[in-house]
Amino acid sequence: MEEYCAVCGAKLDKDNKYMDNMCWDCKFGGAEEYEEMHQKDWTGNSKSTFVTLGASNHVEHERAENDYYATDPHALEIFLEKLKQDGGITLSHNIWECVCGNGNLSKVLMKQGYNVISTDLIDRGYGMANYDFLTMQELPDQVRQWDILTNPPYKYAKEFVEKALELTKDGRYVIMFLKIQFLEGKA
Repeated sequence: MEEYCAVCGAKLDKDNKYMDNMCWDCKFGGAEEYEEMHQKDWTGNSKSTFVTLGASNHVEHERAENDYYATDPHALEIFLEKLKQDGGITLSHNIWECVCGNGNLSKVLMKQGYNVISTDLIDRGYGMANYDFLTMQELPDQVRQWDILTNPPYKYAKEFVEKALELTKDGRYVIMFLKIQFLEGKA
């Protein structure tokens, strides 16, 4: 049975279907944006090692405003593939990406068929802006089961983990892309 986008009427196939009878072009700007993010050079430069280690005093510039450092989308692709290979862990169909930035993680998740709500405190041109995750009292939709997956600002990582654990229901997952130093922290 042929399917068509409920918004623009385009015929849906495996390359242009987002979900829920909608094509990629009608959802978050289209598949072209997803392909463009794979063209970005994620290898870094001579200062990358120091930034990764958290040694910000080794760079000539100030840290990024609002502690914004985008995640290489390939890292999430590897993570999702590992979940499939190792088995035993099945993410919810519904994922809240609560610090979506420019949408790198959200776009990978949507391409994999997940229903994603993308929010951020700062408007970076993607998702719902002015959404302060740390002050939220409930999940976006209490009827559905949600997993939370994000790369939080490192200086608030502990608060994000605590809030996510508070908001998620039993049996759901909280996945945070953090530096390994997070585990070594005193708190």
